[in-house]
Amino acid sequence: AARARQGEGSREAAPERSASPIGRSLNGRPAETLRRTDHPGAPALWLSRHPSSARRGILLAGATLWCVSILAAPALDLSPVYRFFAAICHQDPARSWYLFGEPLPVCIRCASIYFAFTASLWLGIRANVRWLRLSLVLMLLEFAMARFLIDSAALRSLSGIFVGLAAAPFVKQGVEEIGDRL
Repeated sequence: AARARQGEGSREAAPERSASPIGRSLNGRPAETLRRTDHPGAPALWLSRHPSSARRGILLAGATLWCVSILAAPALDLSPVYRFFAAICHQDPARSWYLFGEPLPVCIRCASIYFAFTASLWLGIRANVRWLRLSLVLMLLEFAMARFLIDSAALRSLSGIFVGLAAAPFVKQGVEEIGDRL
């Protein structure tokens, strides 16, 4: 009975916890949250106090900036962005999407990976090894098909989308684990 009373008291004093899957930590337990009370009439805002939330925010901001730079390069004629992505992608204009009459600084497959990766971070998709393996196998099959049978922009885009969506949760998890060790 004393233990039950101690547990009750500690539960009341403990910070509120998030039920959202996005607000969960890597171990599956809810991250601590802070309820906004600075303005009585303001809607509730849940702010995470978990240290990995800052790392997630940095990863999300970096991925978003990465995608914005891809779109800004042809729109604003940013040659440094093209030079940067030249080290990562072949930039074949025949295999790239066009914006404002100019090719993007990355090919269709790379653009699909980057934009799906960022979307996955925004959506809070959870890591799934089976989906990652399947998406990588599909990309390899698509790559082989493009070499020997049919080369389709739609297939390149789909394989990139699958890999980007499946890979982002693992990168996010890795960033959080590395940050936890520091």
